[in-house]
Amino acid sequence: MTRGAAQFILILAAMLLVTLRPGSEAVDVHLLGVGWHVQDIVAAIVLASLSTYLLYGLFPQHPGRMLGPGPIFWFAVYVVMIACEMARTNLAAAYRVLHVDAPIRPGIVRVTTRLQSEMAKTFLANSITMSRDTLTVDIVGQNIYVHCQEIPASGAEGWSEGIVGRFEWVLERIFE
Repeated sequence: MTRGAAQFILILAAMLLVTLRPGSEAVDVHLLGVGWHVQDIVAAIVLASLSTYLLYGLFPQHPGRMLGPGPIFWFAVYVVMIACEMARTNLAAAYRVLHVDAPIRPGIVRVTTRLQSEMAKTFLANSITMSRDTLTVDIVGQNIYVHCQEIPASGAEGWSEGIVGRFEWVLERIFE
């Protein structure tokens, strides 16, 4: 199966799962006790086709590898990590709002990643953006440019590795 076909099938399955109507009598298509309206199926096919076309370059070369027990386990670990990081981020944002005199030393830092696939880099960039005091500005090759609200006075050399290092190791296990 080609990468595009696998991507289309996964996106279509996700969209059909979202529009699922269990136990509904007023559906047009029935399958195993559940159903869909025809317009839901047509919309899912159109959106899955459009998504496949637009996101083709981001999808991994071998999507079947991601469905093994290892990547699924590490994705579950990643979800817990990002949920904890987002909770920490929300608390830090509330602190900054409530304490006007909190120190802010903004700047843009360039960090380098070992990740190769575009999807892994996209996940890393989104993870950085959802973590405390950081926002991904751009990805150029292996370099990610990150805007930080507070850069330590000692410099960003070792500190910038902590930005990427929190998520890079788990994303390598999922996507690489």
